[in-house]
Amino acid sequence: MTKFFVKLALRTLDVLGLIALARLIVTKMNLAAATFVTPDPPLADITTAADKLAVSKAAVDSAKATLAEKAAIQNTDETALQDLVTSEGRYVDNRAKGDKAIIESAGMPASDEPTPVGELPQVANLSLTHGDNPGEVDASWNSVPKKNNYTVQVTTDPIGSSAWVTRGNPTKSSMTIDALTSGTRAWVRVCANGTAGPGAFSDPATIIVP
Repeated sequence: MTKFFVKLALRTLDVLGLIALARLIVTKMNLAAATFVTPDPPLADITTAADKLAVSKAAVDSAKATLAEKAAIQNTDETALQDLVTSEGRYVDNRAKGDKAIIESAGMPASDEPTPVGELPQVANLSLTHGDNPGEVDASWNSVPKKNNYTVQVTTDPIGSSAWVTRGNPTKSSMTIDALTSGTRAWVRVCANGTAGPGAFSDPATIIVP
């Protein structure tokens, strides 16, 4: 004969579930008093503990509600102060006319000295895949920080440098190249453009145009 054991799994219950289980146990064991003659601990102790936990949970719920209300008030007050300080910053900017000392005399931090961006690195990891439509190729590559945009060039003759044709200047590190001739082999290269001019072109990638 199989023997069964109590499996309370109390750690899986939340506070309300624990209280409900405790009260159900008290009710059921009272109904079965002939079987459970001397409960240990006494059922009255379980009832008292359940009632005490219910009271403490209600207090916590009330505190949480109060905290949420106070947090909402704080967020509103924080936004109001941020708006005022931002407006004051615009006023100081207007009065300072770019003078760092005047800005700092108002107790406000000034922007950093602009640093020129040097030559940008070579574009890396250029890859090509077939586009959604015939004659389209999707190109993607690693993003280059501090670039203004990219130059994407295409050729069917990679040997002759004059054969490279610029097909776009996207700002994102991807582009769909369209109006290509299906069935031909195309080569693509990309460079990043910045304040110091264009960086080095990527190694060319090649694909048969769909």
